Amino acid sequence: MKRVLFILAVCLLTTATEARNLKALFDYKTFYAPGQGPYLEWYLSINGSSVTYQPTKNDGFQASVAITYIIKSQDKIIRADKYNLLSPLLKDTMFVSDFMDVKRIPLTEGSYALEISVTDNQGGNEYNLKQNININLNAEKVSASDIELIQDYMKTDKQSDMLVKNGYSVTPRVDNFYNTGDNNLKFYTEVYNTQKLTDDAVVLAFFIQKLEDGSVLSDFGMVQRKNVSEVIPVLSEINISNLPSGNYELVAEVKDKSNNTLANSKVYFQRHNSATEVPVYAGDVSKTFVGSMSDKNVLAEYIACLRPIAGPQQSEWITNQMKASDIEMMKNFFYDFWQQQNPADPEGAWKTYKEKVDMIQRKYGTRAFKGYNTDMGRVYLQYGPPSSINKGEFEPNTYPYEMWHYDKIKNQTNKMFVFYSKDLLSRNYTLLHSDMPGEPNEPAWNIILRQKSAVTSKDIDDTGKDLKGIYSGDRTNDNYNDK
Repeated sequence: MKRVLFILAVCLLTTATEARNLKALFDYKTFYAPGQGPYLEWYLSINGSSVTYQPTKNDGFQASVAITYIIKSQDKIIRADKYNLLSPLLKDTMFVSDFMDVKRIPLTEGSYALEISVTDNQGGNEYNLKQNININLNAEKVSASDIELIQDYMKTDKQSDMLVKNGYSVTPRVDNFYNTGDNNLKFYTEVYNTQKLTDDAVVLAFFIQKLEDGSVLSDFGMVQRKNVSEVIPVLSEINISNLPSGNYELVAEVKDKSNNTLANSKVYFQRHNSATEVPVYAGDVSKTFVGSMSDKNVLAEYIACLRPIAGPQQSEWITNQMKASDIEMMKNFFYDFWQQQNPADPEGAWKTYKEKVDMIQRKYGTRAFKGYNTDMGRVYLQYGPPSSINKGEFEPNTYPYEMWHYDKIKNQTNKMFVFYSKDLLSRNYTLLHSDMPGEPNEPAWNIILRQKSAVTSKDIDDTGKDLKGIYSGDRTNDNYNDK
């Protein structure tokens, strides 16, 4: 029940309501059938424990609800119906299950008002909802259907079943709440009218973004190439086992070969994942080294500078939850962070790191950027001092650059980082290329360094290796290979 009420509170696509004791979840999607037009498909899931069961002639038990719906356009009733929906037949009412009504109704483009009333035929309790619906699908333009979240799918030869789509039996997921253990975000969507394009294929991009600011989570998504067609069905899933708790949107984008977005669709979902939650020290920190930290702004700065060495969940907490935390929670997080780094001497570990942060600020910090937020500062704090540095500050045909060589980083050996300054003046160099896993990798880094000069590359696969020696004073390849 808590889940139902919370989903109602967020007032998004999935509606959950309760009238007296009858409980239900409702969701809807819009699709398009070539030659027939758009249609509305809704999913009404009845909570099996909230209805009354009666004995049947077959020595079982069954519940029955009466469903009435009205669809209006500009206050005019255009569709209406009333029918009964039966629950599964049960041998024992101790083991009830939810049951679902799936309805497909053809509708033209436009705005509609849907009213649904559900009455328990035995118990008399009611469930009522009102839902505004917009349909914007036709045969003239490239478009995408709504994204349907699904519980499961399987191949089938059936054609008339209401759950069947393009050869698959698709079970809708009306609840958009994904708890710990719900590790796969399964979904179905359709793309229409791409055969009208001059291209022979389109790119379909699926990704997860944060609801609050629209920032894209690069670790959760996929890209598919599809041949153009009147209808392109997509049935897929994304592993969200490492997706932290939060409010998100699954986004689908249709792009042409020039990377222009032709259509898009998105659906909201909520994630709770205790497996990724950052542990916060639950003890009394008042007598530890953080106990005297009373300035919230200073403590926030201390926590922010941990990003270069923080893990994924810790970084997520710093970015999204620190601002909403009180100073005591921040103290607990900060102490827990350093206790994990050095259980024997968390304060000493922090002081050693703080000395590095101060040094990085003096060396790389600017008015616009803290030293630890610069690329050079972040790499230094994350991986330590480089084994050697080769500089090219005054070469006539390249931007100023530095190449940092590391003999060893954890289990990686002989790694290089290439930084450069495109504005020629700033000491805030940008990381252009590295062969360290997880870092930006730019095969044409040598070409980009030379964009200050007249040299350009006509071949997208050209890495610039053959340009060595064209210009007097050019030592980029020598410096890179001098490891």
